Amino acid sequence: TSSTQSPTLSSRGGTPPGTSIVENHGPPLPVGLEKPPAMDICDGSTDPVDHIKNIEAVLEYRNVRGSIKCKMFPTT
Repeated sequence: TSSTQSPTLSSRGGTPPGTSIVENHGPPLPVGLEKPPAMDICDGSTDPVDHIKNIEAVLEYRNVRGSIKCKMFPTT
């Protein structure tokens, strides 16, 4: 008999290394969002409200809605 290996879990939780949460859970990504759009990273040196408004504008322009917006925000 052959043994079945389960994927190695990352130190962050239950997602195997190299697996994107955005790609593998929830609704499919809209066409063109297979690779997330370039978005500014919030480093704490700017107004967080401005950061959120900027991210919302980028995602609205790409017609990103609902839970996909929530999944993409932590990447900023």
